Amino acid sequence: MKLTFTAVLLMIFQLSTMAQGTLEDYKRAKEIRNSFGRVYQVPQQIIWSEKGDSFSYRVNRKDGKRSLYLVDALAKKKIDSDVAAIEMQLSAQLGKEVKLGVLWEEI
Repeated sequence: MKLTFTAVLLMIFQLSTMAQGTLEDYKRAKEIRNSFGRVYQVPQQIIWSEKGDSFSYRVNRKDGKRSLYLVDALAKKKIDSDVAAIEMQLSAQLGKEVKLGVLWEEI
C-alpha cells in the first residue's frame, strides 16, 4: 500500500513539473503576442452574401485606420471604404455615435 501511494505521488509530481514552462518560454510567448499588432492588410471577418456573388471583409492598415472592402465576385470589382468615415457618416445621420467595431467584436 505504501509503495503504491508513493508511486502515485511521484507520478503526480512528475506530471506537474512537466507542465511548467521556463522563463525563456514565457518571454518568447510575450514577444509573439506583442508582434500580433504589427500584422497588417490581412483579411478578417469575411462575410459572403446569401447569393454567394459578393462578400466583404476588413483589414487593419499600417497607418492605424481600418478599411472595409466590398467585393463583387461576378464583376471582379472591389470597393475600399474607410471604416472611420463610415462611422462618422452614420453617426451624423442617426444623431448618435455609431461604432462598427462592435460588429467585429473588437476589444
